[in-house]
Amino acid sequence: MTRYDIDIIIPTLNSVNTIEWTILSLLSLGRKGINPNIIVVDSDSTDGTLEVIGKYRIKCVNYPKGNMYAAINFGLRMGESIWCTYINSDDIIFPDAFADLLKMAQFQMPDIIYGNIDYIDYVGRFVHSWNSAPILQISSLFDSELNPIPQPGTIFRREFYKRLSGFDERFKYVADYDFFLRAYQMNAKFLKYKVNTVAAFRLHEHQLSYVYSQEIEREVRDMYLQLVPTTSLMQRKYARIAMSIRNLPNYIIRILRWRQLTQVFGFPRTMTCKK
Repeated sequence: MTRYDIDIIIPTLNSVNTIEWTILSLLSLGRKGINPNIIVVDSDSTDGTLEVIGKYRIKCVNYPKGNMYAAINFGLRMGESIWCTYINSDDIIFPDAFADLLKMAQFQMPDIIYGNIDYIDYVGRFVHSWNSAPILQISSLFDSELNPIPQPGTIFRREFYKRLSGFDERFKYVADYDFFLRAYQMNAKFLKYKVNTVAAFRLHEHQLSYVYSQEIEREVRDMYLQLVPTTSLMQRKYARIAMSIRNLPNYIIRILRWRQLTQVFGFPRTMTCKK
């Protein structure tokens, strides 16, 4: 059986309650013909995170806290595989779909390949799915100042990562968004895996996108200051409407599932299911 290599970085900071989920999902790739080179980049965790990592004999290095993307760049520079990515220490990948995505990438050699994702709550319960944008609508959504590429489960060629000089460390919260936007501006070859969801993003009240929402909005505004749209206003409107229609079933499931998990009927901006 052909084996496929990929470097996977996990940035950590006091992730004792979730890091084991992430590690086990990655180690399961070994059964699917994947050799995951897992590198944990820890920023002075004090809650037992390092003890959990130590159980699995995974390479773990230290990097000063303050900028998650600087830690990710540090870890990625240690790898040598053709393909690489990172995953947050509270998210998981689905081994079957992720392995299929990586094998698909090996044959078609895009710069970036992504798929659809699920959202789970703090204790790992399914909340809803998200259908990401098709290739033809990526440009219109970027021009609409919307990120069409979900980070969890997305992989990229190391050569292209180097061409972009990695993640821009001037951004503390949206450097992944900026990375995909710059890739689009450099005419990257995107490919979408459409069969199954490839990863799960964990929703909780401590995640960066929840705690630093105002800072994220400011960074996104700064990121788009120099962008000149390449698509028409009509194309951008169509892409936004198509995205909403494509995810209409997920919106309905999101409302019903939120009601089931919390006994509160509503459609919150963030599906924060507390522990």
